[in-house]
Amino acid sequence: MKSPYAPEPYFHSYLHLFLDDNVGIFMSFNSPGREGAVGGIREMLFEQFARRYFPHTPEGNGAFARSEVDAATALVHAKAMAGYYDNSRRAETTFMSIVNLLGAMHVGAGKDGTINISMLHALSGAPRHYREVKPYVWVDDASGWRLAATTDNGRILRFSADEISPFMVFEPSPWWRSAGWLRPAGATAIAACFLTALLWPVAVIVRRRHKVSLGLAGRAARGHRWSRIAAVALTLVSLGWVGIVAAGLTNLSVLGPKLDPVLFLMHLLSIIVYIGGAVVMVWAAWVSWSERRGRTARLWTTILALSALVLLWMAFLYHLMSFGTKY
Repeated sequence: MKSPYAPEPYFHSYLHLFLDDNVGIFMSFNSPGREGAVGGIREMLFEQFARRYFPHTPEGNGAFARSEVDAATALVHAKAMAGYYDNSRRAETTFMSIVNLLGAMHVGAGKDGTINISMLHALSGAPRHYREVKPYVWVDDASGWRLAATTDNGRILRFSADEISPFMVFEPSPWWRSAGWLRPAGATAIAACFLTALLWPVAVIVRRRHKVSLGLAGRAARGHRWSRIAAVALTLVSLGWVGIVAAGLTNLSVLGPKLDPVLFLMHLLSIIVYIGGAVVMVWAAWVSWSERRGRTARLWTTILALSALVLLWMAFLYHLMSFGTKY
């Protein structure tokens, strides 16, 4: 059976056991539903089941728990939690690992000492606000769900929340792959290459129409030309990877044996384009500075060089040059 909202053929099941009471609840859905609606249904069904048959008392650890942490300490702990985290349940050694960057999990700290988690929302879609009730233990007053972290001398090691703790924990992302800088840097790099590729033919047409020459010769002309070719190649390959990942996340049947030839081609092009593009862009920037071109030209070629290096780092980090078909 397939859902009319999601064509991909897979099921998502939950089994919750109350071991001390010899009771369990099992639920299974054949799709995520429209805009992930099934996630909220699973959560609410379990929550209402537990509240009805196993209600917690005001003295428990749920929404009625009193805080044992003063406001100043809660704010310090919230700021320590703030940042980007790696999900323990993730692709790590294949091109699909780039999903970790696109959907990086973020913890935000409120001025009142509460924290919110980017992937944990109420059924309404509004973010949950977790209040600290014990050192490094938070609770969402609206639902009673808890969140707790392990620490080492005040440094956050990992954390998880009630509803996902059996299969998912989060650890702080190391700085060299943190979405805090890599996601905007990657977006800026692609945008710079895209604009350069887009405006290159426009500039050629305008110069021809007005019969104006480029005004460059020798190394400067070659640097200009090759940097534009590199920008076109970097843009096309990067957008190709975005298309493959987006198609795979939209329809899991795309991620099958038929995709292997495309992946081999993309891996090959990535090696040529990302490495070659970085070399060309850095060389073009060096030529621009050594030839003492205008300030704008030197600035833009430097931006392109940095953009190519960022894209090369991302290609290495997320295995876009690995020739792997296991994902």
